[in-house]
Amino acid sequence: MFYEITAKTKETNAKGKEVSVNHKYLTEQGLYAEAEHVILQQHPDSDTYSIAKSRIREVVNTRTEEDKAFVATLQQEYDIDGNKSAMKYDVLLFAEDFDKARQTVKDYLRQGYDDMELVKLSESKTEAVL
Repeated sequence: MFYEITAKTKETNAKGKEVSVNHKYLTEQGLYAEAEHVILQQHPDSDTYSIAKSRIREVVNTRTEEDKAFVATLQQEYDIDGNKSAMKYDVLLFAEDFDKARQTVKDYLRQGYDDMELVKLSESKTEAVL
């Protein structure tokens, strides 16, 4: 299960003023307490933090320095006894820009997810997967 962690730290900006900055992370842990342990080890200097269960079900690729994070919502439609329904599935991926993110999703769907389609692609503020 993935958890979204937001840690608030105090940093000095370009003008020399101390400001609060939020950092957003994603971690795959079995329990809430394990996610809490990860953020306390990674950022012992954070003033406050929040942890929430994420809608992300999978991380598609790894991040490089220049990459941005994107969340892709995939949908699979199915029919049960004449009633049409859809299942949505969110994945996190990293790419340099929107076009490369879309291509990464297309490549991902070719790996056995032919019955799913991309319904939404948006940039995320996630900085890293811990």
